[in-house]
This record gives sequence, C-alpha cells and structure tokens, in this order.
Amino acid sequence: ASLPIIMAFLVANVQAPLTWSIQTVDSVGYVGMCTSIALDAGDRPHISYYDATNGDLKYAKWTGTAWNIQTVHSTGEVGTYSSLALDSSNNPHISYYDNTNDDLKYAKWTGSAWSIQTVDSVGYVGYYSSLALDSSDRPHISHHDATNSALMYTKWTVETDWISVTLDRSVGWPYFVGLYTSITLDSWDIPHISYYAGKQEWMWEGYGDLKYVKWTPTGWSIQTVDSTGDVGYYGTSIALDSLDRPHISYYDWTNFDLKYAKWTGTAWSIQPVDSEGYVGRYSSIALDSGDRPHISYSGGGMYDYDLKYAIWTGTVWSIEIVDSEGYVGYYSSLALDSLDKPHISYEYETNHDLKYAT
Repeated sequence: ASLPIIMAFLVANVQAPLTWSIQTVDSVGYVGMCTSIALDAGDRPHISYYDATNGDLKYAKWTGTAWNIQTVHSTGEVGTYSSLALDSSNNPHISYYDNTNDDLKYAKWTGSAWSIQTVDSVGYVGYYSSLALDSSDRPHISHHDATNSALMYTKWTVETDWISVTLDRSVGWPYFVGLYTSITLDSWDIPHISYYAGKQEWMWEGYGDLKYVKWTPTGWSIQTVDSTGDVGYYGTSIALDSLDRPHISYYDWTNFDLKYAKWTGTAWSIQPVDSEGYVGRYSSIALDSGDRPHISYSGGGMYDYDLKYAIWTGTVWSIEIVDSEGYVGYYSSLALDSLDKPHISYEYETNHDLKYAT
C-alpha cells in the first residue's frame, strides 16, 4: 500500500469506534449463507438467508423482543443468492436461485402466506440475483444467465407479467458476464446495475472488470468502471446518492483490497478503501443522509477473516473490526436506519450461524 493510504488508515483508526451489539439469529444447522438485510418503517431488521443443511430459503425478522424465523421455500434445494426488499406495507419480497431446477424464483409475503413464483426458467438462470422494488412495489431483478454467460434484467409489469432482457453477454469463451450483480432504482424507477465480467485464461487463472449498466432514453448504457487487474469478483454492491449518482463497493482480487467507485457526473472516481491483509470480499454499501458511503465486508488474514466496517468521514476512511470471533464476515449485507446507524447480517463460518450486528 502507498504511504497516503497507510496514513489514511492510521488516522481513521484513532477515531472513536462505534459500539456494536452482536446477536446470533439462527444456529440450527448450517445457516447464514447468502444473507440479505432490509429495515422496515420502524427500523427493525428483516433478513433472508440460505439453510444449507436442508437446502431451504429462510427468513428472519426482529419483532422487537425476539427473532421470528420462517422457512419460505423448502421444495427441492432452493435459496442461494437470495436478495430481500420490503414494500410500502413492510412486506418482504425475495429473489433467489432454485438449485434443483436452475431457475430464478421470487417469493413475497401476502400478509398471511408466502406466494412463490418461477420468474425465469429458460436455461440456467437466477445466479447472483439482486432485487429492488419500484415506487409501485413492483419487483426488478438482476441475475446471471449461466447458459449464455449473460447479465439478465427481469421485471414485473402489470400488462405482460414477467419480462426478461439480456443486457450484456459474452462474445467468446470462456467469458463470465453478469456475476455478482447488484441492482438499485433511482428516483425515476430506472434500474442501475453493477456486476462482474471476467474471462478465464487457464484453469482458475483469469481477469475481469467491474462494469455498470443503466437505462437511458436511447437504450441501455454499459460502462467499464474499473479494469485494472481482476476487479469485481467476490462481490459488487451499488447505491445511489441524492443526485441519483452511483456508488459501488467491490473486491480487487489482484491486490486483495476493498475498492470504491463513484460517478462524479463526468467520470468515475476510484479509491482503495482498505488494503490491510486480504480484505474486501462480500462487500455491501449504503449511503447515509449526507451521501457518505458506509461499507461492510470481510477482511483479515488469508484464513482468519473478520467482519469489518468502513465509513467515509469526508476526508478519510474510518475502518474498524465489528466481529472477530472465529471465521466471520462472509455474505455481509448492510442497511442504515433512519438515524444512519448500521445494521449488518452475515455468516459466522466457524459455527455456520447467521449473525446480526448493529
């Protein structure tokens, strides 16, 4: 790491750390993979996640005194790559992958039961799904089509049911376009998606880029955000600021760093956030009321990773360790409440538990 980055890290770490409260949400079996968190109107957390022991999609919500845990879908092996959003009535909606049938699935709570639909079943689809709801509570989902190595966008329309569009696809083999997708909608309900597009050179060796796509009046606009080294694998996460400009957190696999990119209005501004050890996998970004980025992610040594948290103070990145008990911090998902306080769901890999920190 360069001297300015080291100095920024040192300055950040002398600031007063946050006080964290940590809970184990679910410890029955091998649970906690593929977590996704959202907060309701009362700032209470809701979490979707995968139960690997039973091959089920599960959902937990905080009632104010305890965690209420439900099995959403248990037919076959289902529930990886889950993504959760809450509608205007605080009802949960979840997109996820059906491992048995290689389909993209969608579940929503009707108020009395879970309604489950097959969204896309053409080929091997539904990997790396990410869900957002528009101002009319209609779902928009980005995901990977493994059959065609493509980035897909699927949305619900009242007139035509589900419609799917291929946004970006491979032009050769072996390319992997549309991995680690993350979607958000702007103030006009226009989708913005970050994702990884990579190419395998030989066996496991390869390279890839962080890419970004959004809808414009003339069609879909695709940009390469960062192409220095192998960037964007093991997770991208996108959020929009008050001007609808994108901010993206992602992993630099070449240098084992957490990186951050934002659109200034004319160009992409890229920063390394954390370069201490092996850091940046499974990052999740959220912007506070002042448009400052907050990022949760996994970091530490090659085999002893922690849950870490970074905040941009306006001048430096303030970085701290949230949880260091065992191997912890994979599949982190971050949301900020009405007071800009962070809430994070993540996996405790040592005991295979779902954990929550705030």
